[in-house]
Amino acid sequence: MDITAQLARSDRQELIACLHDRTASRKSVLKAVAELTKKGLLTTQGQRASCISALGRHCRWQDAVVLALESLNLGREEKIRHELRNPGISTGDSSVDDLAKVVGAAITACDKG
Repeated sequence: MDITAQLARSDRQELIACLHDRTASRKSVLKAVAELTKKGLLTTQGQRASCISALGRHCRWQDAVVLALESLNLGREEKIRHELRNPGISTGDSSVDDLAKVVGAAITACDKG
């Protein structure tokens, strides 16, 4: 792993930790979400669901829904790429479970908004 990848991983871990910190200020959480999305550091649907949940906790349900829609589109694109590269090989249920986390987080965010 090169130094750039290590730095990105370190940044991602620190920013995601902020999302899970219930004592973090609204400003720091929103900044963490912005950096994660702007820098393309969200590599899994679970990380996207964490961002969506954090947005919901801070009554930013509109932003949570936008991120959820982007995640759903990304999930579809990933599945299509997988199917093109691996014809006849199932992606398994994990992608469905991950997308369910994103949708569940978005619904909860809207409920809190």
